[in-house]
Amino acid sequence: MTVKIFGKDSCAVCKAMREKFRIFLERWNVVDKVKVLYQSIDTVDGLTEAAMADATNVPAIIIEKNGQELARWTGRAVESKEFKPYFENI
Repeated sequence: MTVKIFGKDSCAVCKAMREKFRIFLERWNVVDKVKVLYQSIDTVDGLTEAAMADATNVPAIIIEKNGQELARWTGRAVESKEFKPYFENI
């Protein structure tokens, strides 16, 4: 499973989402089963990846399993109760 987070270096919410996923994945003992990828759209590579993922608002958080998108949130902070169901049975 992969969590893709697209953000800006100056975005406090983007940084908070990155940290929130790290903390909760550790708490739920799934950190070794989930890859978290952060892409800064302040870089050419990050902007390219965001464009390919159609992530136009930041933060953009996408959960994928086997290349298939399971969930997406854009332009806001996400509560752990919103993303917890995706990690309960892995």
